[in-house]
Amino acid sequence: MKTEFQDVSETQKKITIEIPSDIVDAEIDRVAKGYSKQARLPGFRPGKVPSNIIKQRFREQIHHDVMHDLIPRAVEEALQERGIEPVATPDIKDVSLREGEPLKFTADIETVPAFDPGDLSTISLRQESSTVTDDAIEKTLDRLRERAAKHETVEGRPIASIEPIPTAKWTTTKECRWSLAQRVIHPASIRIFLGSTQEMRKPSSFTSPRSTR
Repeated sequence: MKTEFQDVSETQKKITIEIPSDIVDAEIDRVAKGYSKQARLPGFRPGKVPSNIIKQRFREQIHHDVMHDLIPRAVEEALQERGIEPVATPDIKDVSLREGEPLKFTADIETVPAFDPGDLSTISLRQESSTVTDDAIEKTLDRLRERAAKHETVEGRPIASIEPIPTAKWTTTKECRWSLAQRVIHPASIRIFLGSTQEMRKPSSFTSPRSTR
């Protein structure tokens, strides 16, 4: 494989690559053989279509597959030989592919600019110490417990004593639904719920004391 490098700028390179014809023809034959196994043409049994007819009938597809296989490999090999590190996909141009001739093309490459990092031995680092307290661990565990907590409706038994109140439902002037989490509830509120079940309807009204929120 022949390669020619041109420095366009500090970060731009142009590579002209020529892949020998024997490699190109071998790749064309390999791809054409794959097409021959799948081609269904009138007058020929499956897999028995002559290679020259396959190359004529599927010329564009075969050449596309050959370029798709050979060009990336050739560019990667050329970059590795020069130790060039691209920062973007190379821009491939001026592709020339004919059976019996070399595959020629150019690639515009954007590269990492050269720079001198200086003497790294003069740089000193300090590792910050960190201390994990029992209080921090407990707070983290509390957050994890709250995140994983689930609110489930208690069914099949009445409310007894002061416990987390399940969803209660009753009717006053219109139907309302209260979901009471575990909190401090005024005694006057508790008396309404004691002995009630989730779906019990209670035709009464209740006014919460002004001091209770």
